[in-house]
Amino acid sequence: MDTILGIPIPFTWPERVASISALITVLFGICLLVAPSFSLKLLRLQTLPDVPGALSEARGTMAGFYLGVGLLALLLQQPLIFAALATGWIFTAFGRFVSMLLDPKLLGGFNTFNIGSMIFEATLGLAALWPATEMFSGAHPLELLANSFMAALATLLLAMGLSPV
Repeated sequence: MDTILGIPIPFTWPERVASISALITVLFGICLLVAPSFSLKLLRLQTLPDVPGALSEARGTMAGFYLGVGLLALLLQQPLIFAALATGWIFTAFGRFVSMLLDPKLLGGFNTFNIGSMIFEATLGLAALWPATEMFSGAHPLELLANSFMAALATLLLAMGLSPV
C-alpha cells in the first residue's frame, strides 16, 4: 500500500468507501468538539441551563469517540478497525430502530428524521464494513449486517426476558 508521510492511502474501492465513512465520522467529531450546542441542535437535543455539564458530555463522550475511532480508521486503514467503526454505526442504527419501536410517543416514533437518520447510520456502517468482508471469506456486507442485526435482536430479547427462539 502506498503511503504519504507514513499514512496509508486507500487503494481499493472498499478502502476508499470505508475511508469516506471514517472521514464523515471524524467531521461529526470535529463539529461536536468545536460547536457542541449547534451540533446538539442538529441532533434535536438541547441542554438545560442548570446542567452545564451537558456540553462537556457532547465534547467528551460523543466527539471523543467519533474522533478516536474515525481517525484511527483513516490513519491505519486496517479492515478490523473499519469493522469496529462499522459495528458502532450499525448498532447506532439498530438503537434508533429499537427506539422507534419502543418509544413511539417520543417524536412520533417512525418519523422522517428517525427513518432518514437510521438509513444514513446504516449506510455509514455498511460502507465501513466493506474492507472487512474481504477478511471473512468474501462474505457480502449485507450478510454481515444481517448477522450483526440478528445477534443484537437476540441480545435485546434476552435482556427483556424473552426467548429469541
